Amino acid sequence: MIQETRTLSEAIPDEVLRVGGILAERKGLPSNVGAFHTHLIEEALHSMELAVASGDVVEMLRAYNKLQNIEG
Repeated sequence: MIQETRTLSEAIPDEVLRVGGILAERKGLPSNVGAFHTHLIEEALHSMELAVASGDVVEMLRAYNKLQNIEG
């Protein structure tokens, strides 16, 4: 099987969309359920936003790894 190679700039939007979907699901739950997890997701998305805005590739990689570790 051939594995597709993607650049970080190609992978970031997909990961942000995936995690954004998880966040939307969490926000639909009662406020006492998953509030901490929701906060962590928001923080990870904000870290990615700052990293992309700064253009710092190392920070983008760190933020990307944070997003990848978020499970729904």
